[in-house]
Amino acid sequence: MSVDKEHKQLQNLSDENFSAQRDTCTNGIEGIDGNGVVCCPLGCGRCAGEGCTAFGSENGLAADSCCGNAIKASGRLCSETGSAPCIIDEEGPSPTPSFSGGQYGEEYSGEGTYYGHTTAGMCSFFDDVPEMYDGMIPVALNAEQYGDSLMCGACVEGTASGSGSGNNPIPSTFKAFITDKCPECQKGDLDFSMSGDGRWDIEWKFVACPGEETSFVSPSANPYYWKVQPRGTTTPVVSLTVDGQSAMRTTDNHFEVHNDGAAWSGAQTVVTTTVSGVTEIAEVSF
Repeated sequence: MSVDKEHKQLQNLSDENFSAQRDTCTNGIEGIDGNGVVCCPLGCGRCAGEGCTAFGSENGLAADSCCGNAIKASGRLCSETGSAPCIIDEEGPSPTPSFSGGQYGEEYSGEGTYYGHTTAGMCSFFDDVPEMYDGMIPVALNAEQYGDSLMCGACVEGTASGSGSGNNPIPSTFKAFITDKCPECQKGDLDFSMSGDGRWDIEWKFVACPGEETSFVSPSANPYYWKVQPRGTTTPVVSLTVDGQSAMRTTDNHFEVHNDGAAWSGAQTVVTTTVSGVTEIAEVSF
């Protein structure tokens, strides 16, 4: 697998300000020019700047959809329209990102249980776990919050009071990451991939992961079909496109895309967007 990074947008995801992130360009690409900050459609590939009229031509976008001057002149505010192209307005509302795993910034309570140490599970990390999870405990997430696998790879922090039953209380403080689904667990429950016994009261929340250089793995790829898993993002990837074609998330933490055009050859443009609104573009080949 080869990855050539063209463009990456980062946001400050510290615990103190994560819930206050500007969320008005979740489904687009931020760009900055002399006229301020704007949001371009994902099909632009890049947003604002020299040559912007040609950015989205291959995807059938209007010539001015990717240009800062034109977007500012339109008067379209992202907080009002909710879609690109639009102007990112600092005065607009800033909701926390919501998805099938609840909301970042919300605290959950439930039971902590044990199922023995393993990195295998529905999230398909197996023994090839990204280094950013070093020192964290693998956990299985309850079925309701696991949803369609969106929360795979998400990081959590929590506490245990010592209340419960069994021989081995959950550590009083813990950092963990989601590697599996616990079908029998109730909302708020976590099943810890470590040896132990009992059912213990826990409180926890989703937090931004440390992050690392984004990579992509694929168990199956050919000129007409890719099954790909992005890794290393600070929050889960909610959408992924390959060569402008939208991929569908699978329950085993991959994205599948069937090529409807000419056979893929060499590197393809992959665009990922996380639940916190970070968009990244890379040239990827398998």
